[in-house]
Amino acid sequence: MRIINKILMFFLSGIFLLLFFVVLAYSTDMHIRNYSARHAINRILNTTESTLKAFVFNINDTPYARNLSISKDDTERLLKGTYVANITFDNTDFEQIGAITLNDIKYTDYFETLHDKYLVVTIKLGVFFAEDETSKTLNLTSYEVNGKVYNTSLSTIAFREINYDIVDAKKESVVGIQVKVANAFGSRAISWGSGIIFKKVELSSGFSGLNKMYEYYILTNAHVVEGGNDFVIHYQNQTNTYPKYRNDKVELIGTYTINTDIAILKLTTRQSNIKALNDAQFETKIPVEIQENQVVFAIGSPVNEEGGYDFNNTKEGIILDLHTNVYIKDTNDLCVSGCEAFQTSAMQGNGSSGGGIFNAVGDLIGLHFAANLQNGTASEIPMSIILIAIDDILIKAIIEKEETGLYVPSFF
Repeated sequence: MRIINKILMFFLSGIFLLLFFVVLAYSTDMHIRNYSARHAINRILNTTESTLKAFVFNINDTPYARNLSISKDDTERLLKGTYVANITFDNTDFEQIGAITLNDIKYTDYFETLHDKYLVVTIKLGVFFAEDETSKTLNLTSYEVNGKVYNTSLSTIAFREINYDIVDAKKESVVGIQVKVANAFGSRAISWGSGIIFKKVELSSGFSGLNKMYEYYILTNAHVVEGGNDFVIHYQNQTNTYPKYRNDKVELIGTYTINTDIAILKLTTRQSNIKALNDAQFETKIPVEIQENQVVFAIGSPVNEEGGYDFNNTKEGIILDLHTNVYIKDTNDLCVSGCEAFQTSAMQGNGSSGGGIFNAVGDLIGLHFAANLQNGTASEIPMSIILIAIDDILIKAIIEKEETGLYVPSFF
């Protein structure tokens, strides 16, 4: 008999013994002298005790699957994107399990993960997620122990983990931004932030193509560019900066601050190999869905302890809250009535404002703009607002360019 059963039996026996003496004392006080009556009471008590003992014993000795989880398959180091299911069992041994059914697939090939206190059975699922899936439900519908089938409805939501090849690819579209104030006597830096290149436009260059120019549109925060009139873009590494060539320039296209914190910069250069995000959301205008506990990663360039920048640093985390109002400290203009945001645990620190928050398959899901340093949470602007802000800023830019007779890029 298991230790827990012995403890429960000892406890129940004590209770019934005490109850017995109470009834006996009660019967004595009431002058119950009839032996058959006392015998009947004892028999009822003994029967009840035996029934409860059997009940407790059966509960504790019935095979029971009490936990289901999914994790990355660390044994398949050469095969990326493979996962395993882990089922925790009570009251059975590994050799007694005959089959396990997950998502209507019956598995008979599995192995035991050793643990001191309980049994964990691990099943290789292989490539569990479809190419564009970030989450998937895993259901344990039944398991067979000693030839008997036990039905259950245990389930869990599994979230895809980070693929570092995707992270490296997204880093190619995230930049550092040095904001300066320039005048006739020179310029001085006033702030540092991050940004995301979301659009590339090739400009007309006549017949030769020798003077071809490109426009790169960069998402960042309004508070990053606030007060600046001279901007330097750091691309791929901190020392590779733009403007670089003659006729290169970086200009502020506009800001959008209706309960949010968004700005767009434009880099014009003859450099052709700068990469914009390959993200369909900017064309469809439909944001991808996000979920609490979903795995995410942030890319930004926070200030480090030495006063430099951890250029294109990556921080993994999860989504903590889908909807929250954020108030920015020490500002009179932004988020006065609260900015709509979602929160993650992928906080990077000062200087990462304007960086990107991505899901596990590399879709941009947010723009970082605020953080709570005390509890380590980061606040992100959702894509639904980003897409509105892009249209608003660029439409205003179209109107301004048309009024001044300046060139309007074809994608407008």
